[in-house]
Amino acid sequence: MPSAPTIEGIGRVLPGESWLTIMTFGHAGNGSGHVNIRFDPAHEAKAKAEAPTPQPRQAPALNPREAPMRNILATIAASLLLLCATSVQAQEPAPLRVMFIGNSLTYVNNLPRLVSALAASQPGKRGITTSSWVAPDGSLDARWDDGHAAAALAAGHWDAVVLQERSGTLICMAAPAIKRPAACRVSESAHHNFAKLAAAHGTRVLLLSTWVKPGVRQVRRRGPDPQSRLDAATQSLAERLRADGAQVDVVPTGRTLHDWAASRDDPAVVFPDGGHPGVTASLVMAAQLYRSITGEAPQAHDVIVTFPMLPSNAMVKPNVPLEEQAQIAGDGSVVVIKAEAVEPYLKVAAEAPSASK
Repeated sequence: MPSAPTIEGIGRVLPGESWLTIMTFGHAGNGSGHVNIRFDPAHEAKAKAEAPTPQPRQAPALNPREAPMRNILATIAASLLLLCATSVQAQEPAPLRVMFIGNSLTYVNNLPRLVSALAASQPGKRGITTSSWVAPDGSLDARWDDGHAAAALAAGHWDAVVLQERSGTLICMAAPAIKRPAACRVSESAHHNFAKLAAAHGTRVLLLSTWVKPGVRQVRRRGPDPQSRLDAATQSLAERLRADGAQVDVVPTGRTLHDWAASRDDPAVVFPDGGHPGVTASLVMAAQLYRSITGEAPQAHDVIVTFPMLPSNAMVKPNVPLEEQAQIAGDGSVVVIKAEAVEPYLKVAAEAPSASK
């Protein structure tokens, strides 16, 4: 079906129907039409008087052999439009990006990935991806000094960074600055360094509060108990970090697990080795972190676990994100924690206070 006669035909029909003189129509190349009309307003009356009476146009007859192809093309076009519309509607928002910096209290039971798995179980909600810089018995000042976490924090957009320090180091921050030991002073400096870097990149800071080991007795006869002193020290530190311009919230996991263990006949369910959280305790922590990160409490749904529950003596390297370390990646086994098994621990988390500001 040559195109030239069609264009020429249009060029002849339009002047005859509209009494307008067409000087040029289309051009060689892609065959698109660019109509140039010559018209003198001074001769408008004369042009109208001399214009022929428009005649009704008849639709050109279709070649029967062309009809099936036209129908197929129309169906394909409609299907593509529907597919594009469905794709736009189904497109999910980008996941939240959260960095974790800490030690075995963070990587035991793979807490960061447990948070991601819990987020993935929530229908219609944003996912959470994590990058974790941790080391056994690691301190925040060691993570700041090695530079890996700081470089990662500065290089990418992060919605939140979770800072977790050793309990014994945090509790000393309740004392006046002049009386704090050296380990306490360098830890506070590291907290400020991370918080300032986070603030410079629009990243929220979440202080993951920790706990006093079960069985630790109060040395002083007067004053708050050790867990209360630790909670107060964490809150005080948060206030000082906010003075640097950082957006800081405290996730009260320490108080929650401490009170939960104290309410049970067997605290070993919460802290199997006397200090690190058990799997159920880590699930409670994950729920509290999810709530602090998203602003919503998670609901009970099946949680799919595709990663190992790391022990405290796992071969973790501090210079590579936890999620990228092949030696602790596991064998790919999949475990499904059923919704009815998840629900009691989400309830423990929900009954605890939300992140304090």
